[in-house]
Amino acid sequence: MSKSKVIGIIFILLIAITLITFITPNYVYADTPSSINPGDWEPGKGGDMQQITDSAGIIVSVIRVVGIIVTVVVLMILGIKYMLGSLEERAEYKKSMKAYIIGVVMFFALSQLIPIIIDLATAFDS
Repeated sequence: MSKSKVIGIIFILLIAITLITFITPNYVYADTPSSINPGDWEPGKGGDMQQITDSAGIIVSVIRVVGIIVTVVVLMILGIKYMLGSLEERAEYKKSMKAYIIGVVMFFALSQLIPIIIDLATAFDS
């Protein structure tokens, strides 16, 4: 069996496992109240905005840390490949490096933009 056939079979099995996990039913055993009264909610007393901004801040910081780790590892791999490659391979890595740099700049710009939006939402809330 050739290497490409083995990789193809592994790829198909991974797709099948992924589809099976998404198709299986998810049961939720949450209890809903017998009567929902929208008049019970008072927006000034809940502190909901603070909980949302705290949760969003945690999520953004986790995404930022994971993104930094991934970008540094990919940059290290591309740098090692660039140093060890021939002249034709170096030209090819320069092309892929442009797309990588654009992606990194977009990632860091968005990860800085989200906390600014959260701060603005918090400022408008108070």
